[in-house]
Amino acid sequence: MKNSVGKPKLRRSFGVFSATMLGLGAIIGAGIFVLTGIAAGEAGPALLLAFALNGAAALIIGACYAELASAMPRAGGSYYWIQKGIGPVTGFYAGWICFYADTVAAALYAKAFGSFAIALVGPLVPSFLMSESVLIVLVSLTAIVFTTSIEYRGAKETVLTENIIVSVKITLLLVFVIVGTAIIMGRPDPAAGLTPFLPNGLGGVVIAMALTFVAFEGFEVITRSGEEVRYPRRNIPRAIFASIIISIGLYLLVAAVTLLAVEPPTGQQGYQYLKSLGELGMAEVAGQIMPYGESIFYIAGMASTVSAMIAATYSATRVGFAMGRAGDLPACFSQVDQTFASPYVAVFTCAVLMATMVIALPLKEIAVAASMMFALLFALVCIATIRLRQKCPDMERPFRIPFSPFLPCLGIASCGLVLLTLHNVSPLAWLVSIGWLALAIPVLLGNVRWRKRQERGVKW
Repeated sequence: MKNSVGKPKLRRSFGVFSATMLGLGAIIGAGIFVLTGIAAGEAGPALLLAFALNGAAALIIGACYAELASAMPRAGGSYYWIQKGIGPVTGFYAGWICFYADTVAAALYAKAFGSFAIALVGPLVPSFLMSESVLIVLVSLTAIVFTTSIEYRGAKETVLTENIIVSVKITLLLVFVIVGTAIIMGRPDPAAGLTPFLPNGLGGVVIAMALTFVAFEGFEVITRSGEEVRYPRRNIPRAIFASIIISIGLYLLVAAVTLLAVEPPTGQQGYQYLKSLGELGMAEVAGQIMPYGESIFYIAGMASTVSAMIAATYSATRVGFAMGRAGDLPACFSQVDQTFASPYVAVFTCAVLMATMVIALPLKEIAVAASMMFALLFALVCIATIRLRQKCPDMERPFRIPFSPFLPCLGIASCGLVLLTLHNVSPLAWLVSIGWLALAIPVLLGNVRWRKRQERGVKW
């Protein structure tokens, strides 16, 4: 589809409920299922504090997103705003980071889906056929094919699938919380699992925050729908805050039940046992507190990771579409399928990158790389919010972040803390991310050369 001046455009096909579910699909994904046990091992019971602080940071950064999205509802979201607020080079890098961050997050969810699926049905596969790690990769690639086919069919089908899956996984998580709470309240000392609260000090809390930072980034996906949601100036800010607030409440409830309900082996603290179980920590707790709990958990985890994959892939493809339309990526990225109105080149490119990461990187490294890129992106958005207040004071802003520039600066500081912490957690993820940023240099130089030739009227 094209607009009146011949540029490709997308259809406005959903409202505030579907936009909220799109955000919830990304937030309540691998973070809550995969990273809860890992982060509990770092922070202990203070995981609750880590989640609360991450939630507060998400609200601050989300308010910056809400202001910019209400003023400039565009498909590229942060890519477009940073370009306007800071400059074209930084804007290009923002789009490059966006595309990478969302794709890495989708790869994380794909690999988590494979882990849950093999944990559920792996025992049925004869071990002599192939190893568990190979099975996980194969199932992850199958999930990528599934989500790519949904994305190709357009936004309407994407959000319909997302609405169904998100409803299922929230219901299963609430069952986990209700059953776990009943068991905890029946014990002589319900709060025993919260002692000691800070076994690894505040340093453990900071590490847990950094590891789970990616878990709260899903609201960013909503801003990518600026050209596909109805009444975006009103509905996008509402969807951002609704998705963040619902997710914070659910994360805290699930984390509390996980920490208090787990029954560790003799001689171990609950958080130590969860650390030893890694991404399957919540599955063990579910198996302890209800019949078929592990199987229910794996099904809920698979639903969550699929919905998060859909949301993250949707976000990445819309950034690719916007960059192609602006000339920062080859024009083919802005091509829209005439039947499904989807940016199909961006969809398939994202799928190839996801598959490469699933094959090449372990799950923890993928999670760290995603958190790093989102922290950098969020910092740039906060800076753009401040700069646009100075450059365009009269711009219509249906929503305005209060206490500016103090709150945006606080958001920048939280992102900087995450980046510094993750440098020590995974040097490999830093190297991979720096390599991606370096890869942007020849693309950027090629864009400059192409624009100069256009200005002179020279064709390739």
